[in-house]
Parts: sequence; structure tokens; C-alpha cells
Amino acid sequence: FLAPEEDIVSWPQIDWLTFRNLVFAPVMEEIAFRMCMVPVMLHAGFSPAVAIFVTPLFFGAAHVHHILNDTGKVVTINLAGKAIRSRAIYLGAIVQAMYTSVFGFFVSYLFIQTGTILGPIFSHVFCNYMELPPLDFLSHPKGKRTCNEGNLKRLRLLF
Repeated sequence: FLAPEEDIVSWPQIDWLTFRNLVFAPVMEEIAFRMCMVPVMLHAGFSPAVAIFVTPLFFGAAHVHHILNDTGKVVTINLAGKAIRSRAIYLGAIVQAMYTSVFGFFVSYLFIQTGTILGPIFSHVFCNYMELPPLDFLSHPKGKRTCNEGNLKRLRLLF
């Protein structure tokens, strides 16, 4: 029995960027940086502490490629009346590398303590869903700090 064509339910449109950020990237990055690198370091004789603090540095460095995405954007920071674009881009890349390294410390520890990749994957999905905290206050004079509305809405979902 086949239903008439108008009764067939169609698949929703997939936002591939969201799929990449919330499914593909967390799974692949955790497999590469936690499931592959951490056991190799431990098997090579490194202590768990070294594995926890070294592998995330590679994870953070792997996220510096986001600078390539940002170089096409117009970014302006007014400092003493001068428009400085490259500083904002490089500062953003440095902050993201540091942020992802700190996150990597946490999920490496979680992986070693639990022995499963599921905790790091779900943590990574949550972290990507929440996004990098808004840093736009760096480009605004004191007192004119703004906040990313998307992050506020996501936080409201949690409570």
C-alpha cells in the first residue's frame, strides 16, 4: 500500500553547519584527540597528568584554523582613534586556542577517569552548542559591553 504523494512526510532540511558543529566535529575530534592520542601517550610511558596537559595543546592548535574564517570579516577596534583589524583577528584566534586547550584538559581528564569516549563527546557537543563566550566587549569602550543574545537564550534553556 502506497500513500498518495501529498501524504508522504518529507525529511526536514538539514543545516549542514549545525550538523558539523554538533555531531561530526565532536565525534571525530574526540576520537582523534582523546581516543587515539591519550592511550598512545599512556602506552608510551607518559603519566596521565602529562597526557591530560599535552594532548589538549594539539587540540587547541588544531582550532587556530578559525583565523582563516575571520580574515575575510571586517573587524575594527578603535584604540586612540586608530582602526586596528588584524589585532582583533589574531587575539580571537589566540583566545580560541586557549579556550579549546582548557576544554581539552577537562575532556582528557574525563576520558582517563571514565575510560569511555561518550563523556568527552557529549561534553564537546554541549560546548559547541553553547559556543565560545562572547568577547565583543574587547572592541567596545568601557561601559558599552554587549552580550551575545544566542548564548543568553541557550543558558535560559538550562534553567
